[in-house]
Amino acid sequence: MITILAVSDGYKHFKEGIKTYETRIERYATIKLIKPISHTNTEYIRVKETLLIQDALKKLSGIVYLCDERGKGMTTPLFTEMIENARNMSENIIFIIGGSYGVDLELMAQIQHKLIRVSDFVMPHSLALLVLIEQIYRAHEILR
Repeated sequence: MITILAVSDGYKHFKEGIKTYETRIERYATIKLIKPISHTNTEYIRVKETLLIQDALKKLSGIVYLCDERGKGMTTPLFTEMIENARNMSENIIFIIGGSYGVDLELMAQIQHKLIRVSDFVMPHSLALLVLIEQIYRAHEILR
């Protein structure tokens, strides 16, 4: 099973695409939204949202991948292999997409995780979610 934890209050700009792929992957993946923190201090937001992510992770088990621009670049074959390896080991996969200000990497260091990058481009987090779920769908189609 794949779980995507995304700090988001919605994805109005990419809603149609996200809903399309969310329906396609619903048998093997779920998206759980974490409500963003509203505050004027960006560091406060980053820390509080990371704590919310940590709380959500306590209820899950699996290999954790944090989607971050500093992460390892992915190709479709490499991503598919990653999913296949987890499936072969009967491991769950958890993908994390942080909020607008990212995650606190010091707090995330408390949780074993791997950094991956969904694109070399900087993009809105809702677009990153769309790219991620499309690649999850594509990987499962390749593995069928």
